[in-house]
Formats: sequence, structure tokens, C-alpha cells
Amino acid sequence: MLEILKSMVREEWRIHASMFGGSMFVLFPVLIAAFTFGFSLFIPMFETVIPLRDMYMLLHYLALLFGVSVGGFGLIGREMMNRRFGQASMVAYSSRTLPVSERRIFMNLVANDTAFYFLLYMIPFFFGLSSAALFTGAMPAFSLLLLSTIAMSFIIGMSAMFLLSTLYAHFGKAFIMLLLIAMAAAIPAGKFLLNLDIVRSFPPLAFFYGGSAEALMYSIFLMIVPGGLSLLGLKIEFPESKRRVKNGFDGLSASLGRVFSSPHFVAKDMLDMHRSEGGLGKIVFSFIFPLVLIWAMLYIFSGMFHFPPATMFLIFSVLVGALSSSIYNWLTEFDIFSSYSFLPVKVSDLIKGKLKGFAALNITSVAIIIAAALLMGQVPGLVYALPLFAVISAYTVSSTIFIAGLSPNIVIYSGKVFLQYLASIAPVMVLSILGCIMSPPALFFLLLAFAMFAGVFLRKAYAKWDEKEQPMF
Repeated sequence: MLEILKSMVREEWRIHASMFGGSMFVLFPVLIAAFTFGFSLFIPMFETVIPLRDMYMLLHYLALLFGVSVGGFGLIGREMMNRRFGQASMVAYSSRTLPVSERRIFMNLVANDTAFYFLLYMIPFFFGLSSAALFTGAMPAFSLLLLSTIAMSFIIGMSAMFLLSTLYAHFGKAFIMLLLIAMAAAIPAGKFLLNLDIVRSFPPLAFFYGGSAEALMYSIFLMIVPGGLSLLGLKIEFPESKRRVKNGFDGLSASLGRVFSSPHFVAKDMLDMHRSEGGLGKIVFSFIFPLVLIWAMLYIFSGMFHFPPATMFLIFSVLVGALSSSIYNWLTEFDIFSSYSFLPVKVSDLIKGKLKGFAALNITSVAIIIAAALLMGQVPGLVYALPLFAVISAYTVSSTIFIAGLSPNIVIYSGKVFLQYLASIAPVMVLSILGCIMSPPALFFLLLAFAMFAGVFLRKAYAKWDEKEQPMF
């Protein structure tokens, strides 16, 4: 058991170190700790708006949301690694050639992923937060209880997503439809169920507040049982016959040609996504489900800040726009530029094709915003929300392309790239949210500036990646 885990840890380090150097990989958690430290110095100022007790609640739910996103990424991460490193013999696939069971491999894989994200994100975050507490005195520094309960929240979120992924593997599209129906039904009910008393009963948070044995037992139950059920229901198929599908490329290209010029790249990306592991279910697991949790958190904290529903709706539109750039990340996972190097195409041609696919799939985001407007009674606010979403989405994806090209899923773990990404995205997010709070009509001028920056980033990105060799991961 430990030998397999050690091998996976070594493999994880060697992969990332070989991509952009060990020093850049080590710099990534250092930057997270530094940014957290700087932000946490302002906690005494925030206490005038939100009590420290509620700040702890926010930390735990952010850890839960992060665990959900990590668990959702597991659905696409395995396939991405297999496509990128198909020529290598990964430890995760050793059950195919060695006398090691799939369940044992899966247990080690979960342990490795938990340790990887905990050491890379959670520990640096906790270290930055606690170091700032030494200067501000706003909260206890280096509280092992806080670290433990945040870790519990993270593992609960990841464990729940593993279970959902397993259910999807067994029931496919039928499960996706049931999940969408359940989420749609839960949103109106949530208006009555989401209140601070219920939210504070989240077991890890309740254990942090009161230290009760009952809350600890519930936390352990939520960490172990969903993951255990996922392990019992593990489904790994090795089909003997080749998978055969009808040629859909020509028909799809012709249909897309009515909307896009040069539709062949878009058609290929759409077929890749549809036929890959998870298919369009990726949208549910790594996009829609986290957005539902974000909507719930905004609903909860709107009462704390006394923001009107119109303001919270605009903030939600900003967050949807920022998160929608992950659609571009999905589209870049299926191939690398070396596959096209023998064809008369440039890197920018491939990027433009993926941008068109991004625009087509981003209709999902528009539908989510419209659905939120209907549920919140903010249909008139769509006049501001849709342009706000469109500009934020365009800006974030253009920044991603300029910084990471065709490899955003991988190079983000470079400390240098991560710093560049934060420097380009964070100011825009802060200014947009402040504009939503202070003066929505004044957002017009901000949006005009952001749109201009997006255009500049995109033009420079095309020239940059055509001249510079695109990393071949």
C-alpha cells in the first residue's frame, strides 16, 4: 500500500518538475502562502462588516467547494493525463500489467490526490493565514483545530464528488438528467432551508465551534462513507472489441459552417468532448455543480452584507463569467499542437478554433444566468448581467490564452505562470464586484476598458504563440 503511494508521489513530482522545473513548481505553494498572508492582514478591517465567527464559516465552505472542484476535476484529469502522457507507463494504470487490484490503485490514487492538493493549496493557505494572525491577533495563530476542520471540509467535498462520478459511470446520461432535475428542484426549496443556523450545523464547522464528539463522528462519516461507496462501486472497463462510431465529422462541420468560418477545428473538438470519458457530463461535474454551490453561498452571505438581490445577481454573473473560462481548458485537454505540426496550420489557427468551440459551449453559462434571473426575480437585471458576463468571460479566456496558450491545465502549476494569471485576473474581478456593489451603471466604463484589454491580449496571444514554440506536454 505505502510503496504504491510513494511511487505515485515520486511520479507526481517528476512530471511537474520536468514540465517547468522543480523551482517553479515549489514556488507555486509559496505564492499561495504569500498572497494569503497579505490578504489576511486586512482581516481586522473586515471584522467591522462580517464577524470573525462567520469568517470561519466562510473558510470551511470554501474548503468544501474546493474539494468539490478537485473531485470533479478527477473526472477529466485521468483522461487528460492519459492523453498527454499516453506513451508513459503511469502507476495509476499498473493494474493492467501487474497483479495489483483496481481498488487498491484507486485507494492510493485518492490518497495521493488528497495529499497533493492539501500540501499544494491547503497547507500554504493555512500557513499564510496563521502567519498574518501573529501580527493582527484577529484569530489564533497555527490552530491545529482550524487546520483539521478545514481538511475535513475539503475531504468531504472531494469524497462526495467521487461518489457522484461513480454513480455517473454506472448510470450515465440518466443520472445526469436526475441530478439536473434534483438541483433545479432544490434551488427554490433552498430559499427556505438555507439559513445561518442550518449552515452552521455543517459537521466540521460544528466541531470547530463546539468540539462535540457527535459533530466529529458525523464529519468522519461524511468523509469515509461516500468515498467507500465509490470504492465499492468502482467501475473500470477494459472492452475487448474496438469502439466504433459513425462518421459525424462531415455533418457536424457542415452544420457549424453556417455559423463559423473554418468549422473543422470546432467540429473535431466537439466530437472529442462528446466521445471522451464523461462526455458533456463534464459540464455538470466541473462547472454547473460548483456554480450551484456558489449561488447558495451568495444567498447565505447576502444577509450578512445586506446587499439587495439585484447586487447579488450581478456578482453571480461576474463569477459565472470568470468560471466559464474553464470551458476553454476542457477543449485544450484533448490534443496537442504536435498532432498538427505536419499540416499547414499555425498555433493561432488551433486557438481560434477552440475559441469558437468555447463560444458555442458558453451558451450553457448564458442559460444559467437566465435561470438565476428567473429564480431570483431579477429579469430586468439581465440588461446589466449579460454584458457583464460576456466581457468578464472574454477577458478571462483571452488572459488565459495569452499566458498559457494551449496548455492552461498544466502550466498553471508553474509559480511564474500562476503569478501572471493572478496579476491579470484579480484586479478585474475586484473592480467588477465593487462596481456591482457601488454603481451598476458605472460598470459600462469598466466593461468597455476590459473589452479593449481582452482584444489586445488576444491579438498579442496569437502573435506570441505563433512565434514561440508551444510547450508539448
